[in-house]
Amino acid sequence: MISSENCIDLLKKLNINSHVTTDDTIITKKRVCEEIKKELDRSNGRIALVDLVNKIHVDILQIEEDCEYLIQKSKNKISINNGDLLSEVYINNLITKINDSLEIYGIVSIHDFSQKNVLSVDFVSKLIKEKFSSKPNVIINSNEIYTKEFVKQQKNILNGILNSITIPTTVSSIQNQYQIHDEAIQEILGDIKIYYPKLYINAQKNIIQNWLIQNSYIEFDFVKQYNIDNPKEFLKNIQPDIHFCSNFAFTKTYCEQFEANIGEIKQENFINVMNWLPLSFQLSDVSEFLNSLSLLKTLNMNIDKSDDDYVKQLKNFLVKNVYIKSCYTILKNYIEKKSVAYAQTKEYKIETDPKRSTFLIQKEVKRLNQKELIDELTKQIEVTNGELKIDENEVIEEIVKILKENLEEDYKNLLKSIFIPQNNEYKVNINEKLKLSDLTSRKFINTKMKLEAIECFKDDTVKAKLIDELFNTDFDELFVTLLAYSLMINLHDYTLFIDEKYNAIKVDPIEKSLALKNLDNPLSDLFNQLFEILNDKKDSTAYIEKASSILDELQIKPDNDNIETIKKEIIKLNKNSLIQQLKENTNNINENSNHPLILHLICLLIFQDTYHLPLFVTGKYVPSLLKGPIKQNEHHAELLRYQKLIMNKLKKKISEADLKDLPELSKSLTKLFI
Repeated sequence: MISSENCIDLLKKLNINSHVTTDDTIITKKRVCEEIKKELDRSNGRIALVDLVNKIHVDILQIEEDCEYLIQKSKNKISINNGDLLSEVYINNLITKINDSLEIYGIVSIHDFSQKNVLSVDFVSKLIKEKFSSKPNVIINSNEIYTKEFVKQQKNILNGILNSITIPTTVSSIQNQYQIHDEAIQEILGDIKIYYPKLYINAQKNIIQNWLIQNSYIEFDFVKQYNIDNPKEFLKNIQPDIHFCSNFAFTKTYCEQFEANIGEIKQENFINVMNWLPLSFQLSDVSEFLNSLSLLKTLNMNIDKSDDDYVKQLKNFLVKNVYIKSCYTILKNYIEKKSVAYAQTKEYKIETDPKRSTFLIQKEVKRLNQKELIDELTKQIEVTNGELKIDENEVIEEIVKILKENLEEDYKNLLKSIFIPQNNEYKVNINEKLKLSDLTSRKFINTKMKLEAIECFKDDTVKAKLIDELFNTDFDELFVTLLAYSLMINLHDYTLFIDEKYNAIKVDPIEKSLALKNLDNPLSDLFNQLFEILNDKKDSTAYIEKASSILDELQIKPDNDNIETIKKEIIKLNKNSLIQQLKENTNNINENSNHPLILHLICLLIFQDTYHLPLFVTGKYVPSLLKGPIKQNEHHAELLRYQKLIMNKLKKKISEADLKDLPELSKSLTKLFI
């Protein structure tokens, strides 16, 4: 008897492909393929490969192999998808279904069709592209197939919907409510987010046009409240000759009338431009409006700037030169009398020392304030002309502002003629120059060390507060000291900025900016940049770098050896000062001693010994010191214990035992330095 294996070998030798079924029956490959075709026809053109295993009784691997053979031999009339064998008839039925759906609905969702027929999306997409891409009336995208007729229907529906809308409506809400296709939305509405119906647009246009007819101007904010995002473009479309500013638009008629009103300046000394502008106009809008019409150029055409008829703008006023000159004459007479009156005061005496004389002059000039000048000018105009005209008090304030600098210079020169003989030339005292240069370089090193000390804090909030304080104190003092030295070596008065002991004097920013005008480049540029950084109070690193550049320019920056020597001196002086204060507060120490101050001094001393940098912070920063820079100190636990006892005592929640420990703990920590 021949075994099944031997039978198969024999058939192979005879070139007959065959398989063994599950019941040990030998079946040829040709017969299997015929059976597969029959089962496929019985199943309406679609059968799972697993079902073929049960029906033909051949294992799945042989079924897959024979199906693959059939597919190749069928020339694409048979295919496989997700483990199912599909015939050409079945594929044609799928195409018919799609065609029917397109005929009825105009659109087919590839995803929904795939799910309904238990097919992969990729298979259906590929099938649709193969069979429908060549059809001119069909549109295919990533998830849909639809007809152009469907898009046309959708557009008709959308147009009907749009005609029924009377208020601005978002496109997304229209699409969601009525299920309008994207293609129809895109073709009719494009990329707009909000649909404005024609009725609404016409109403917009009528409102804006009526406003312009009545008022001849319009605010952009007024236009925007009617859902118009680009007022300029909208207004240009409805009135091409309209005139624009940043926040307003004006009709041509309005501009012509305004120019006619401004012409009144030819008969007046000054006029208030705001009287002919909308009530909502701000002062900041006036200059822009005048400049946009080039009115000042027109008024001053062929007129020299020094002529009486030349017109200047002072905020919302146009003022003739003749009026400004008359005001200057009145105030010039006033300061002449004031200088004579000053010569009769106790402070006045003939000074031969230029430094002392200049200091007194600067001090007196600073007393010349704006209110005093305004009051005097107002009084003299009233004496001459009676009551002030409308708006004249405001004009006077603006004129004094622009004249004050010149009047101060006049007053300074008048005082110089009283104090200092004209043949007395200013000279630099060599000893003073050396003292001030040494002080300036030391001040720079000390300030830089203070900044380095602040950088030891890890808490950014604490660091920012300390740097802000540094800008208001040491950075400001260093700027003043640098400026004083620069003025000294350039033979300008510097006594307004430092006192007789060379301490920096707190002066107004205006005084600083005026003094900077006495310096030449490159020093002037460096100082202006430093002044800007100082006022900005943000970039401490930039401040130090710029100050260092000024020291280089002044040639007073010490070399590295001298810098190290100065640093050691600063640290030593600071430590001695702290220890002296500690001694003064720890004599006869008891429960009622100033323990918060003692803790503060000890923390500063520990910080200095740790980082070799001087730290100048108030007692409120002690918790930040304990949490950050001195946290790793070997006595940190004792310091925290001391702090806790101090806080409990201040809250009156300390026990008798802790109250007794307080002075003992203080003595223990104080011994670290005394």
